[in-house]
Amino acid sequence: IDCAGILKLRNSDIELRKGETDIGRKNTRVRVVFRVHIPQPSGKVVSLQAASIPV
Repeated sequence: IDCAGILKLRNSDIELRKGETDIGRKNTRVRVVFRVHIPQPSGKVVSLQAASIPV
């Protein structure tokens, strides 16, 4: 794994979601993100990134 991080979700993004009930309140939700770079035999590098559901 090349990189592991925590991505804080913006309040404006959370409030736009359907069914959100905490509009106007401080948001503490984050996503855990992992990234890896995989070298290919051809010399190219493939990057894979995955983010968790909000926690």
